[in-house]
Amino acid sequence: MPDQSDGVGPTHFSSLTPPLAQEPSHKNRYLIIIGAVVLILVLVAAAFIFTPLKGYIGALLGQIKIPTELKGATFIADSDQTKTTLYSFDKAIRETEALEGVLVSAEKTAAGEARITRSGGGNFSVSLDEKVLFKDSFPRIGISRSPDGTRVVFAQSLEISSFISPAEGALLPLDRKRWEIIMYEPASRSTINLGKGVSPFFIDQTHVAWIAPAGLAVMDLTTGVTKVLVPDVGGRVIATALVSPDHSVIAWYGKGSKTLLAYKVNTDSAEPLPPTAISGSMRSLALGNDGFFIISIAHGYAELFKQPFGQESASVGRLPGNLGIGRVLLGSI
Repeated sequence: MPDQSDGVGPTHFSSLTPPLAQEPSHKNRYLIIIGAVVLILVLVAAAFIFTPLKGYIGALLGQIKIPTELKGATFIADSDQTKTTLYSFDKAIRETEALEGVLVSAEKTAAGEARITRSGGGNFSVSLDEKVLFKDSFPRIGISRSPDGTRVVFAQSLEISSFISPAEGALLPLDRKRWEIIMYEPASRSTINLGKGVSPFFIDQTHVAWIAPAGLAVMDLTTGVTKVLVPDVGGRVIATALVSPDHSVIAWYGKGSKTLLAYKVNTDSAEPLPPTAISGSMRSLALGNDGFFIISIAHGYAELFKQPFGQESASVGRLPGNLGIGRVLLGSI
């Protein structure tokens, strides 16, 4: 055994034997914790900057849940009444378009897309497939395109000052007597005034329906004859057009109530569907082919509810609250 008195021993052997692991100091622990916090903050900041990453992180956190029937929908976020951002859902929420101005009303069908937008200066534009047909200061709301895509119909205000944007209040009422239904044909540049009312839509190529002061009306475009299918002078029509994607159902609120009255419409008649009582708070409302979809904001996210005609609502999805989504485009808004 080596003589430890000559200075060989432990000092010499320490170069051959690995040193014992030492516990990290308190200072090192603090550095590790600070580093982890900084990393989390960087990821959160990136999530607010990069929309795809934002959607991905939201999915990881379980914030995103979209029912199958809404995966083809467009989700709408309105910012300060000056800008609208559109989102779609694939494997995550992603930004598809940022508009300089507010998207007032829109429709997506097999014939293409029709839009009404409002600029920051207050001008309204009507466009088909991104081609602007006209732009002026007359407020317009609720738009529909004919099945062959050749004509468009919308409501135009009789007063420049009387405008309620769905972005400001999707559930605010419209006075049907202060709006008129305009049909426009781009090819011939012809304009036809169909009468007073709101929420117009094409039932088919030759019939337009809308909510007139007297009730639900339908006009035969070939004869020019208008008839009222459902008399209703006291019901409440909101700024969002409650028209189903397949153009077979329209809805409005019953007089003095929170009950929605929906009707299955054809060119000659309207069949009442079970009345639907809407309860609780909501940000916006959309009409599907077989019920209503509701967006409610709570606990930092947007909750999606579905309420079939005449039934109770049930949660069917969730969106990250930091996107500011408040409306959904199924067929019409």
